[in-house]
Amino acid sequence: MEIDLGYTPQPKQQELHASPGNEILFGGAAGPGKSHALRFEALIWAMRVPGIQVYLFRRTFPELQKNHILPSRSMYPDGLGEYKNGDRRWEFSNGSMIHFCHCQYDSDVFNYQGAEIDLLVIDELTTFTEFQYDYLRSRVRSTRDIPSQYKHKIPGIICASNPGGMGHQFAKKRWVDFIGGAGLKRAPRPEGGMLRHYIPALLSDNPILNERDPGYIDRLDALPEPFRTAYKEGDWDIFMGQAFNFNRHQHVIKPMPVPEYAPLYMTFDWGYGAPFAILWHWIDSDNRIHVFAEDYGWNGTPNQGLRLTDSQIAERINHREEQLGIKGRSVIRLAGKDSFNKKPDYQGGGQGPSTAEVFAARHPHCTG
Repeated sequence: MEIDLGYTPQPKQQELHASPGNEILFGGAAGPGKSHALRFEALIWAMRVPGIQVYLFRRTFPELQKNHILPSRSMYPDGLGEYKNGDRRWEFSNGSMIHFCHCQYDSDVFNYQGAEIDLLVIDELTTFTEFQYDYLRSRVRSTRDIPSQYKHKIPGIICASNPGGMGHQFAKKRWVDFIGGAGLKRAPRPEGGMLRHYIPALLSDNPILNERDPGYIDRLDALPEPFRTAYKEGDWDIFMGQAFNFNRHQHVIKPMPVPEYAPLYMTFDWGYGAPFAILWHWIDSDNRIHVFAEDYGWNGTPNQGLRLTDSQIAERINHREEQLGIKGRSVIRLAGKDSFNKKPDYQGGGQGPSTAEVFAARHPHCTG
């Protein structure tokens, strides 16, 4: 039996529906039809796999009611199932259910401790905390006899979001930065091992909205920064609460050789158990700072350092500057106060040299 769902997906929405990934972020700018696509993705899977349990989340109940419960009751075709108001769920004749859920507080996730979620759908992911996402993801499991052609998708997770919000950093790290832009990449096992897919989308990807409300783009343009860039351009390098207004389009240029006579700087943030960070800069004739190299001392796990001694880091700096072609040039080296503190000498007693003293002994061509 064919059923007209009254839904013709736009190209980016269709990319979501056709994705081979099972941990998806459909994100970016405001207006490409993210919530609409999530609602129908939930319906499609409820119809496709009998008995499936789909959990669709927004952070608060008013958002859930306005953005999904009410639209679903007017958009889901008659005869497919029945909405149970008291339980806030759609029940379908094939045994599938779509549960409408919210998690306003971190502790609310424990309401789903015993849930078996075949498909987790989260709208506006960046309004959720990292803990909430990780806990809900741990409830994604299935003991059902999923048809073989769908086992790569179920159990699965589908999210949509704009940049910004308390969950901005973890969403950016896990999809945008991890994948390196649009595309698919398998997550490491300590992070769930699912096939992640990032699908960026812009307002221009929704011609229906542009046609019916051509003034919407002007209202986005009228937003103050960084909201305008986040919501209009879907720029994950811009987010609310950051100290500096960094914009990849304005602040990133193609690599160029370091000029022979340009002043050179190195900045150092000390770390041992936590990562250290080193940046190299040169200054042009207009006093613009160009960051041209970086060394981030982590072991591949977030917030875990390489545990290198100051001498080892100094040798690492020497090796890197030789690779960069600046070995032997004068470099002004800047560091925080902790790099100038004397360190305990556990073997000889008393105090040993500071990080700055160790570096100075190994970098004769430097000032700072």
